[in-house]
Amino acid sequence: MFGCSGDLIFTIYAIQLTVLSVIGIVLGLLIGAGVPFIAANSIGGMLPVDAQFGIYADPLIKAAVFGVLSAAVFALWPLAKARDIPAVALFRQFLSDINRWPRRRYLVGLVILGSALGAFTVFTADKPSFAFFFVAGAALSLVLFRFAAGGVMKLAANMSNKRGGITSGRPTLRLAMANLYRPGNPTTSVVLSLGLGLSVLVCIALLESNLNAQINGELPEQAPTMFFIDIQPTQTERFSEIVEAQEGVEKVTLASMIRGRIAKIDGVKAADANVTPEARWATRGERGISQSAVMPENAHLLEGEWWAEDHDGKNLLSIDAQVAEGMYLGIGDTLTVNILGREITAEIANLRDIRWESGTMNFALIFSPNALQGAPGMYIATVNSADGTEEAIERAVVDELPNVTIVQVREALEILEQVLGALGTAVRVTAAVAIVAGALVLAGAIAAGHSRRIYESVVLKVLGATRAGVLKAFVFEYCLLGLATGAIAAAVGSLSAWAVLIFVMKIDWILFPGIVGGVIVACIAVTLMAGFAGVWRALGIKAAPLLRND
Repeated sequence: MFGCSGDLIFTIYAIQLTVLSVIGIVLGLLIGAGVPFIAANSIGGMLPVDAQFGIYADPLIKAAVFGVLSAAVFALWPLAKARDIPAVALFRQFLSDINRWPRRRYLVGLVILGSALGAFTVFTADKPSFAFFFVAGAALSLVLFRFAAGGVMKLAANMSNKRGGITSGRPTLRLAMANLYRPGNPTTSVVLSLGLGLSVLVCIALLESNLNAQINGELPEQAPTMFFIDIQPTQTERFSEIVEAQEGVEKVTLASMIRGRIAKIDGVKAADANVTPEARWATRGERGISQSAVMPENAHLLEGEWWAEDHDGKNLLSIDAQVAEGMYLGIGDTLTVNILGREITAEIANLRDIRWESGTMNFALIFSPNALQGAPGMYIATVNSADGTEEAIERAVVDELPNVTIVQVREALEILEQVLGALGTAVRVTAAVAIVAGALVLAGAIAAGHSRRIYESVVLKVLGATRAGVLKAFVFEYCLLGLATGAIAAAVGSLSAWAVLIFVMKIDWILFPGIVGGVIVACIAVTLMAGFAGVWRALGIKAAPLLRND
């Protein structure tokens, strides 16, 4: 209107955003540098090491670069769109949706800046491969949530315009539905700002709950109380006598063990054999190998039969079914193991189903006794005992057999639970920060639409709507928006947790409805609070001054 060119408008607002971004980055660096000193008094004693709190230039520089690139990426798109908005569109901005792609040069710049941000994230990470998948996942999530927002708007439009639908005869609900897809609607902002943080929170909460269920559910029922390693063959009888004499001991299990490395798989060198990634661990380095005349009590045969106790024929082998499947082996195939420089070949006699997560004594490879006859080895043992008896058992064994190494399983499980709890807390805090940031973005979007809310409330009042009716419509709108965003985040987070547990961790998946429902309720609450704050002010505006101005 004042004769400014598009390039001048772009430059003016780019300078303004640059100044604001620099102020924000500087404040962020100052706060980030000061928080460790504040936290030192509260968490310093909880750390396992003496942390050296100080100001380090490298992370501050990285944070500054992240801030600059992030500001540039997220500012370029709206600036480029603002550059080409015609002046006449500003007079009907409440009634039309200004949806135009920026010019090609800005799109190219956006791609370059986005790629630079992703590359900087990857190359400055301690694990670049993990960072790459994180960046790819974040980009995919943004696209997914953008399409989800479009789906919500389309669904709202269909439900609002459908004759005889749920909005028929309900003007307040119809108005709320219409607000989800009208020009300038906040649907996309809410879904993008809150959806990603909430989906991360759902994913982490479900992962932690599933892992805790594995630890607290299956392991304590089956896992032994203590493991004993390096028991010499001449000490087995005395070891059993010492442990069984202690009060509270329920069960003692002994097994021979010798270290060996898989050399050949059905006659082919292990390095050249076709082995799936899931079974490749068995070919890396040495493994604990056992021998037994009788089938262990915790063994579950899936295929084949156990050899006779007095077997003295060809060398036979019992192998984990999953390892055999990964090596494409079956009954009658052979496996060669190198033990102390000597290669021993045995024929597979049976396949066992091993549940490694049970915590009981398990060996991927168990030979018939004649195969390892004369080979030097040792024994390991497990002890199941009542709670609180570990120290007495440990003292009794160490006093007479000081060479024996002891591992307390219950203590290890408690430490594992603490570690998982700490990791879960740290990630939840990170997700909470993302949610808070999303809430701030949502508040900013609502603040930016304050004029539109004033316009809408005044028009509705002029048409006869009461303040309570308008407020009810806005409450319905944000309830529906929060419900849709929470449901999308819950679905994405649950799907992500399921994929990690099934395909990465290889453990059973359990859905916890309380966690998913809690996230949906939280999302509704956040959107309601943010929306109510902006709507209440808009409802307080008198109609007469606005009409006179128009």
